[in-house]
Amino acid sequence: MCEVKKHNVITTSEGIGTEIHPFNNPDDLKGAKYLIVGTFPPHRFVSGDLKQNDVNWFYGSQDNSFWDLLGEFVGKFDSNAEQRKEKCKLNQIAFLDLFQVIMRYGTLSGDEDIFPIEIVDLVYYLEKNEHIEFVLFTSKWVEKIAKKEYLRKNNQRLKENGKKTDYIEDKTFYRFECKSNVKVYTLPSPSPSNGDSFSGKKSKWEQIFDEIGFSKKTQK
Repeated sequence: MCEVKKHNVITTSEGIGTEIHPFNNPDDLKGAKYLIVGTFPPHRFVSGDLKQNDVNWFYGSQDNSFWDLLGEFVGKFDSNAEQRKEKCKLNQIAFLDLFQVIMRYGTLSGDEDIFPIEIVDLVYYLEKNEHIEFVLFTSKWVEKIAKKEYLRKNNQRLKENGKKTDYIEDKTFYRFECKSNVKVYTLPSPSPSNGDSFSGKKSKWEQIFDEIGFSKKTQK
């Protein structure tokens, strides 16, 4: 398990039975062009009680089709965390789940079964890593929370400088500290809770990847 890093967070509160994200690492964002943002891994990735075919990294559940889907555009991934990390780095792909600390109802893994205690400050990392051009959310729920917190932080800044302007428009996040902006998209969830077929998910992913210029011809 990798070292747990300290994060800039937006909100925090005390809680009993909390879980800390085992993979979030701000250093992994260096050089990334594509940032994939999810919520939080299943309980067994925190407790260490993994299933036989789990891979101990982001979206590594044996039941999740994330890596099979991404492999359609990057090339097949091994069942090895280090190989996945290296291949994603070569393709300028990074990961940052939105929740750093949660409370969980039992040991269930659905988004509805977790309650965020600390939310990672996505704005901070987008400003710090100006090379990130695209944010890809892994579900509508994480997109909704990220946009809500993004706008909340924006409103705090507007009160400080007296300006009134929008920093989010359609598929764009406007950075606060520089002129560039970030395009945001939401991928169809690779979770088994999404009842769509693999081919159906792949087709929808392909539309998004084509739009952001993520072509098989350019991948390593």
